[in-house]
Amino acid sequence: MCHCVVLKIRASLDYICTLNGTRLEEVQEQRDLGVIINNKLTPSSHIKNITSNASQRLFMIKRCSKRLLNV
Repeated sequence: MCHCVVLKIRASLDYICTLNGTRLEEVQEQRDLGVIINNKLTPSSHIKNITSNASQRLFMIKRCSKRLLNV
């Protein structure tokens, strides 16, 4: 079973999307090909995700390097 969703760009247009008679879920943002796209087409969600991942990795590198220097 595939997970299909609808990302509405224009909220003023009122429509319902279906696939084989099943109503598709509406979402505010969606990841596609590694890029997070939101319904306002702004990069804020994508940038927030990237900076969060980079911060976590930097913390791990910093923690590991302290352990190596203390040995």
